Amino acid sequence: QVATSTSTSGTNSVSLTDTDGDGVLDQYDDYPNDATKATKLRFPSSGVNTIGFEGTFPSAGDADLNDLVTIYYIEEDQNAAGQIVEIRGSFQNMAHGAGNQYSLNLRLPSTVNVTYESEVRDGNSVLQATAVATKSTTEVTGVSQYTPSATDLQDGLRILGNTLTTVGSTWYTKNTDTTYAAGYMAKIKVKFNTPVDRSVIGTAPYDTFVR
Repeated sequence: QVATSTSTSGTNSVSLTDTDGDGVLDQYDDYPNDATKATKLRFPSSGVNTIGFEGTFPSAGDADLNDLVTIYYIEEDQNAAGQIVEIRGSFQNMAHGAGNQYSLNLRLPSTVNVTYESEVRDGNSVLQATAVATKSTTEVTGVSQYTPSATDLQDGLRILGNTLTTVGSTWYTKNTDTTYAAGYMAKIKVKFNTPVDRSVIGTAPYDTFVR
């Protein structure tokens, strides 16, 4: 049902339409035909952010924050009440400056109810059927989808696997004579089957960590 009202002032007429009936007028609704979504946010608003990890956490180690270097951006969808209903993320490994190998993961509270989707491509944009999320997955041409358990959520959802593979040509930040090659990129989607408040999951990039 489409909610429509018209306001007339002199010769000017303004039509106020809420096509999906979620209480947000179409002109302010990023998803005017979907009552479960109203607002799309992007972090950062354009381009990407860079995050550097120290693999010896909670010890400061050498504190150079180059054990894994990843660029990312996050998109969030919120409903009319401001609750988060979906997260989409893009993560690309750029460099690896440690003797250990790492994987990149996302930890969510065990109380949330989500489905998780992951698509991983190498530096040449070739879909990787064996590099996607683990656990009980249903893979379709390299796209992994599954419903994580509470234990899975606390253990961490796999974003990108072993840096020995997912950093381009095993590019190592201390090497000066290596030709740079782009690392693997993951596109992930977290759908909250029950919408959650910001206080539950925090702000982007949430609890993203290396193992």
